[in-house]
Formats: sequence, C-alpha cells, structure tokens
Amino acid sequence: MSINLKSNQEIDIMRKANMIVYEVHQELNKNIVPGVTTLDLDRIAKEKCESLGAVPAFLNYPSPNSKTPPFPGVICA
Repeated sequence: MSINLKSNQEIDIMRKANMIVYEVHQELNKNIVPGVTTLDLDRIAKEKCESLGAVPAFLNYPSPNSKTPPFPGVICA
C-alpha cells in the first residue's frame, strides 16, 4: 500500500468542500431547537447547499437494490 500525496490544487478543492460542509453544519446548529423535525433540518441543509453552489452527495444516491428507491434526503438523520 502506498501513500498518494495530494497536489496543492487538490488540497484547495478539499478545503473548499470542507468549508461548505462547515457552513451547512453551522446553519443546522442554529436551527436545532425543540420541535424542529429532521425533515425541517433536511430542507435547511438543502437550501444552504444550493445557496453555496454545492450539490448534496446523499440526495438521490442510488440503492444497490433495484427495489429500493434512491436516498431521498440531503442529510442522514
């Protein structure tokens, strides 16, 4: 097994993606209050991702089982 070093460009891409995740988490943190549903949080995360120009990785992720629909959420909660 070998270690693959990332280029500066790859590190910059990863840094940008991680900042988006951080911002989504910050937005969710502000909205975690009594009475909020996971569906509410999912909508908030989706809106924040869209506002940042990001595509949620989980949304519509295909199931390996053809009888199971794709994952319907942005967050796994």
